[in-house]
Amino acid sequence: MIEALIGKGVTGFKVDVNAKNKDGLTALDIFSQQQPRDQGDEEIEAVLRKAGALNADQIVTPLPPSPMTIPRIKVLMAAHSRSVVRNWRKALLMTAVLIATVCFLTIVNPPGGLWQDNYQADIKNASNGNMPHEAGTATRATGTGIIVFSMFLFLNMLGFTSSLAIIASLLKETPIMPLVLLIEVLVLAAYLISAALTIPSENLILMWVAFLLCLLLTIPCLIEGFLHHQTSKAEQKEGYAAKGSKKVKPKKGSDTIV
Repeated sequence: MIEALIGKGVTGFKVDVNAKNKDGLTALDIFSQQQPRDQGDEEIEAVLRKAGALNADQIVTPLPPSPMTIPRIKVLMAAHSRSVVRNWRKALLMTAVLIATVCFLTIVNPPGGLWQDNYQADIKNASNGNMPHEAGTATRATGTGIIVFSMFLFLNMLGFTSSLAIIASLLKETPIMPLVLLIEVLVLAAYLISAALTIPSENLILMWVAFLLCLLLTIPCLIEGFLHHQTSKAEQKEGYAAKGSKKVKPKKGSDTIV
């Protein structure tokens, strides 16, 4: 009979043999306290233990989750996310500075080097095959190499201006942002002057064309990033305002009867 009650034969579902009553006692506790005991009690106790019955002090009740657990997990996850974003911004800033430095050094020392002398072709030396050049100008910026040099100049300027835009975007929230912009303008001016000194005067128009193309490609991306940042800040403020309004509850009994 005990086996039938414990199993699914009578009730149709399995009985929890370790369920406690209002006094905190299990079926095995109640059975052990019964006095006197009959001859079949040992068999009943064996059936209960076989079914997994335990004493109340043997049952380990898991502690309910603390109400502060979920908010604390959210705080830790938010702190971890902010840490990841800070590390990502630092890595991106260092990469942008490195690219800008490489582009600046490359325009000062262009591929092929610089001419070390001045040369003007005339009737006497017109047949030696040398192109007219000035000392300090790029050797590849004259003759047939001007096409490849123009491509190099455009890509170099695009990398330099994009790096400056990334630096300005990452430092836009710093208190000294006006000083950062001033420094970037001065560095850009120094870059353009260096490029103008390494390009022959007859091909100087190529530098300005490349620079304007870089601005047309860089400025829209910078504006879009700025607008996206402003939109994100506005949405974040609205979220904070919504959370604050939920916490503020109207006071009951605020109306007075005169």
